[in-house]
Amino acid sequence: MFILHNDKPASATLSFVDSEGIPTTAPDGAVAIWAASDPEVLTVTPSADGLSCEVNGDILAGQTSSQAQLQVSITAGGQQFNGTADIQVVPGAAAGIQITLQEL
Repeated sequence: MFILHNDKPASATLSFVDSEGIPTTAPDGAVAIWAASDPEVLTVTPSADGLSCEVNGDILAGQTSSQAQLQVSITAGGQQFNGTADIQVVPGAAAGIQITLQEL
């Protein structure tokens, strides 16, 4: 699982492999469609060529972390390719302090 801090974006890049896992070129006409399993947790911004994207994360209210999947679907030459990546969004590094007062 990829750990994504909610205050820093990540980059996701596609690469293609043959049936033996050896790197190869993208099929002609490959069109990638990027999505998030939970758009409240992940924001996905595809690149111009569609072969990469920027991912930003948010933590749902009341949670200390949130999880979602980055999903990609590619259609090329009559073939369909699908992939997913599990992402956990966690708080960023400390940037300040907060004082909480309670009446005794």
